[in-house]
Amino acid sequence: MAELRRERVWRQGIGPRLAYSSDGSAWAAGTPSGITIFEDDAPAVTAPYTDGLLGEVAFAPGDRRVLAAPAAYDRDGSAWAPLPDPYEALTADLDPEAAMGFEISAGAWGPDGRALAVYAEYRPERAIGTSSGYGGPAGRLALLDGGSGALETMLWEGDPVAPQKAIAIADGLVAAGGVAVGVWERPTGRPIAVLAGLRTVARVLRLSPDGRYLAAGAADGAAAVWETDTWVRLALWEAHEDECAAMAFDEHGTLATGGADGHVSLWGPDGEPRGGIALDAPVQGLTHRPGDDRLLAAIGGPDAAVVALTAAV
Repeated sequence: MAELRRERVWRQGIGPRLAYSSDGSAWAAGTPSGITIFEDDAPAVTAPYTDGLLGEVAFAPGDRRVLAAPAAYDRDGSAWAPLPDPYEALTADLDPEAAMGFEISAGAWGPDGRALAVYAEYRPERAIGTSSGYGGPAGRLALLDGGSGALETMLWEGDPVAPQKAIAIADGLVAAGGVAVGVWERPTGRPIAVLAGLRTVARVLRLSPDGRYLAAGAADGAAAVWETDTWVRLALWEAHEDECAAMAFDEHGTLATGGADGHVSLWGPDGEPRGGIALDAPVQGLTHRPGDDRLLAAIGGPDAAVVALTAAV
């Protein structure tokens, strides 16, 4: 069992969405209103974003762009990149009145920094007792070319009672959930699998760095892991007493999970416990530093912070 210890704490420029650069020299913390980039563990850039960031934070290949759906920050130009509005491609086939009722509420970039998946729901403003005026599916999950803004494929349309807000993208696939987690081929949109087992809505999806495993954390604290070559479920277990809101794989397949119960726990891909730590505040984000065992955890509440964790010696 590998118990964890606190190494360092940051309380300025923090946020629940975390990511390391590929060389481990920089990391980013994001909120809906912007990102802060840390270099050598010191805040180097704060970049506000007024239109609202919807997805997880990641570094694009080469580490010079920080991806935060639906936007991307250019570290060399010290500015947000001028990208097309994904709303236009998402609603291009709808009449203008119906299109105006859709609101994008989640998104994720692919690891190559080109593919962008966005999820939207139909939420028109209307008076009580009046019809919405739109009879089509009220939830949409679309895969776009993030650079051009063009629609690659509409992955899913359906009832938002099972919203597809937890999204993960790899080179050849897109996964999103839902109580059930759907998997589609990228870029064709061909359905590959529907992964069952969760009892409540998935809050987070994570792919392992080698692409072998897909993990899901659910609103009731459950966690599940599937193999991506067969889509066989390896494990389903109670990871936390409350919502499992954060996940991160390391390079060796160990899965870190963070819960609203204030715990960070380590697991094998088969759900075998490998250690952890109690942080006594809801855990909202996790990321591993490439090449070693350092783990950043974002905690919420009145004492919100980002905490660096390492294996206890």
